[in-house]
Amino acid sequence: MTDPTIAETPPTGRVARLWHDTDDGEPRLVGHLVTRVCTHWDTVGPSAFPRHVNPEPRVQWRAHLDDADPALAEDLYSDDPEAPPLPREDDDGLVVRGRRLRLEWLDGEEAAAAWAQHGW
Repeated sequence: MTDPTIAETPPTGRVARLWHDTDDGEPRLVGHLVTRVCTHWDTVGPSAFPRHVNPEPRVQWRAHLDDADPALAEDLYSDDPEAPPLPREDDDGLVVRGRRLRLEWLDGEEAAAAWAQHGW
């Protein structure tokens, strides 16, 4: 689902690490999540002459699982039917393809390097 932007929403161009807490207690890095803000428009009027109204910025996200087997290698997008809402804080959970993953938002040089590799 594409979320409306609100004050607590991470701004566009953010990158988070996705961690999976394994049974042995050792968290394992499994991928990255990136965000961007796009303008959403409502379409009104007849199909022959549609009008786009009510522009609203909305956060979109994409999760890439680095460790996924080939059957699960496809990225998950916020608009996908099975996509959960975007977590707002560090350590919030996100369930991706049956696994509960923890987010760690990155900042500074670390974020810039991750954005260069995983950016959208």
